[in-house]
Amino acid sequence: MSDPTAPDQWRLANRARATSNESALRDIAQFFLAPELIFREEFEFGRICAKFSLFSPDSGFVGRIIQVDEVLPTEVFKPNCYVAEIKDADDRTLLVVSRELSMKLRVKAYRPDGEEIGRLEQQGPGILGAQEIFITNGGLPIGVMRRTEAFSHDFHILDQNDNLVASVLDVWDGFARELFTNTETHVLVTPRPVSDPLRPLLLVCPLVVAFLKKQESD
Repeated sequence: MSDPTAPDQWRLANRARATSNESALRDIAQFFLAPELIFREEFEFGRICAKFSLFSPDSGFVGRIIQVDEVLPTEVFKPNCYVAEIKDADDRTLLVVSRELSMKLRVKAYRPDGEEIGRLEQQGPGILGAQEIFITNGGLPIGVMRRTEAFSHDFHILDQNDNLVASVLDVWDGFARELFTNTETHVLVTPRPVSDPLRPLLLVCPLVVAFLKKQESD
């Protein structure tokens, strides 16, 4: 069932052109053919976490994340709510990500037709220094993002049995890029296969880390 609260701009526009649910989930598997997936943010003036290019060490460019909607469009207001699409190298939308305007981090992931497949949410006071981000599907816990140490921007991702299934590593991009663009590069490491429903939500985890890092640096 499609989420009636999903942003109409992409939900309605995607009905005619969206990849079917089955093929979208199947196509997501291509991102996990290599044990590492690189998320490199591209600088765009006046936007936060607006656009990422996705690279595989083996096959080069494999996809991108583009921002398609904002609640507050200017840097002045520090927008922390936006809608983005995760696309493959052929520009097909595989996932849609929506972040709510809230003091606590709440991110929802949808299939292209608007059906929600999971949430990544902070529980506890405030966003600053959040140590754990809980991953749910249909209201049931399926995993957690946990900092490797306090205030680190490296995260371990564990399944519902507390087994380590993936990691998100924050990568230093060099002084000039960090100083003048404030962009991020993160690496999603998946040393072994991960099954659904957690697997597609792993693609959202580096974006969550980028949100946290920018929030904590402001």
